[in-house]
Amino acid sequence: MDNLIKETTPQLSRKRTQQKADWKCNKLKKERYTSKELPNLKLPCDHYTKAYRCTSLSHADIIAFNKAFYKKPDKIYQDNFIINHTKVTTTQRQRPVNNRGNKKEMSVTYFARRRHNVLIPICKPTFLSILALKKGRVTGVISRHFKAMGESAQENRGGRRKTQKYAPKREAVKDFIKKLEPLEIHYCRSKIKSRQYLSSELSISKLYKMFIAETVDENKNIKASYFRQIFKTEFNIGFGSPRTDMCSTCIVLQERLKHEKNSEIKNKLMIESRIHKLRAKSFYALLKHNSENILILSFDCQKNQPCPKVPDQRKKKVSAINPDVIKLYVDVKQEKLNDVKKLLTTHFGEKWEEISDLRYYKQVISRPKSSTAHEQVVEDCDFFEELPAIVV
Repeated sequence: MDNLIKETTPQLSRKRTQQKADWKCNKLKKERYTSKELPNLKLPCDHYTKAYRCTSLSHADIIAFNKAFYKKPDKIYQDNFIINHTKVTTTQRQRPVNNRGNKKEMSVTYFARRRHNVLIPICKPTFLSILALKKGRVTGVISRHFKAMGESAQENRGGRRKTQKYAPKREAVKDFIKKLEPLEIHYCRSKIKSRQYLSSELSISKLYKMFIAETVDENKNIKASYFRQIFKTEFNIGFGSPRTDMCSTCIVLQERLKHEKNSEIKNKLMIESRIHKLRAKSFYALLKHNSENILILSFDCQKNQPCPKVPDQRKKKVSAINPDVIKLYVDVKQEKLNDVKKLLTTHFGEKWEEISDLRYYKQVISRPKSSTAHEQVVEDCDFFEELPAIVV
């Protein structure tokens, strides 16, 4: 077992993190960059020249190109899609009319992707019509790309601008927490693996003081609230031993494995521990098995007198107990049983009891009342001999 502190996902951390995807503003942002309707299959032009080949696009090409653009409802993805399907060049000739008008700095060529991944040049109105965009957004993306000397689109709106600044401090706190040694835990059914435990003598405040004492001068100004946030959101760590039963055989084998140096003896101990755990798992699997020939008795071993004749699964002495009588199942009124039987006969015929899928209804209708069933078990002194197996 690798006895180290491990980072966890936000869903498994000690403290529940914010679900930003469920925020109203983020839902609106996602809706803003989602396709509202199918593209207009009727193109606004009839170009088929060397410069523009708009009419060579089929309806399938138009729909596929539109779906590729709205594949992700994200602004940066769509901006980069526009950049990848346009070509920007510097204007070669300046031709102002009567010395008026702004000089054109760039020239843009638009492309659409046909089947077999072939790019063909198209005009700007066709490009806007297929993607259902306005002129301002496309012009803004292209001009920013041109001014940035060909760099990809980046998100400059909002966001956490100090993340990179405090990244070294965050990693220093994580490294300190990962150096801590967790307690060895033993779950009988070992289903919870993300939770780890430290000594009950520690706390988050004590860990923060230890971190400040050990860290370098650059991280001395880290606040306790910042340390606590990382501890709760990046890890799933508790304090104190988990409230679970401990198996004495497992404890003995683990301690012997820690201190054993002989490789042959260590391999034998590992095999013995593995077999012991497999037997325990098979025992709990047997408890889940439902059979008419097995009687399962459940009781608390801590409040019983010792009985040397009946050993339990862990080879401990089990007490001679007098269990309380509880209901095996909830009694159903006879009128309701008659109604169910009538409905089954109406829908499935007189031989509905022979249908395997209706076996549950057959058992419910034919079983005796719970009080009568208990009386039969209590009065029968030899019921242990009649049962082929008893699981305790």
